[in-house]
Amino acid sequence: MTETIYNTQHSYMQLRFLAKSAFDNATAAVEDYIYLYDNFNGENPVAVLIDDQPEFINRQTICVGILKGQVDIVIDGHPHVMKSGCFCYVSAHCLCRFLSMAPDTQFFCFSVNQDLMLDVYRDMGITFKMPSRYKKFVCRQLPASDMLYRKSLYKELYTELNRVAPDYQKHVAQAYLCIIYSNDFELFEEDVPDSSRAISRQHALFRDFVELLGQYSNQEREVQFYARQMGITPKYLSALCIEYSGKNASSWIDDYVISRVKVLMQENRYNIKEIAQVMHFPTQSFFGRYFKRVTGKSPRQYMISNGL
Repeated sequence: MTETIYNTQHSYMQLRFLAKSAFDNATAAVEDYIYLYDNFNGENPVAVLIDDQPEFINRQTICVGILKGQVDIVIDGHPHVMKSGCFCYVSAHCLCRFLSMAPDTQFFCFSVNQDLMLDVYRDMGITFKMPSRYKKFVCRQLPASDMLYRKSLYKELYTELNRVAPDYQKHVAQAYLCIIYSNDFELFEEDVPDSSRAISRQHALFRDFVELLGQYSNQEREVQFYARQMGITPKYLSALCIEYSGKNASSWIDDYVISRVKVLMQENRYNIKEIAQVMHFPTQSFFGRYFKRVTGKSPRQYMISNGL
């Protein structure tokens, strides 16, 4: 189901990936392309995340509709509330933590492979370029009729995936995702510039870099490390990052590291020294200087100002 992406001599935290499938009991799935989840039958496929080690990095784009109830979640250190009537998108490669789910919550969810998402963008006439602001969480409040429409699309997709031959399942999923995304395209328009650019090897390299960040940013903070893993120069890697996101490779690394640190702080189980050890900083003072350089506050100042 998941895999531990790092181990330390201290067992303070075991961070996990949502890999091919987020949960064992997906309602429907097409190979590694798309997974459907819901709790319409009374079973809750996300309970394991809330009750047992809820931190994870999602490798796929997640779309979720909340029919009733409420879900509290933290994405890259920022708290979000998904309430009844909300339809939300979570970008791939975010550090996520489930906080709570109201007992009466009813939801449906798509978890979509990035390759399939690129096909969806192409079908919609968009040649996707990584957004400069890189929205990690998008949520809109829908009228009841619109949410019921999304639910009906979800159910139709489930039915079609179980009806058509395996060779056509991916195409069916792609068609339904195009319909769903087209209803929310205005949310992403400002973040999809330069639509004339081709999907390129450079774009693929950038996606590889983000994937590596998910695996190694708890312990590797040098651009040279990631460039070496990818077989390119640090200068070229930073140029790619600026081209596809508007910020350089060092800023991406800092963002990932600080996001993980903030999640650890929100745990309220670790002191600053322990966080420095989990994140493989050589000393607590080195960690403090790094944190202040990126955030403008010392770890202690940040924790106090945020009531942690």
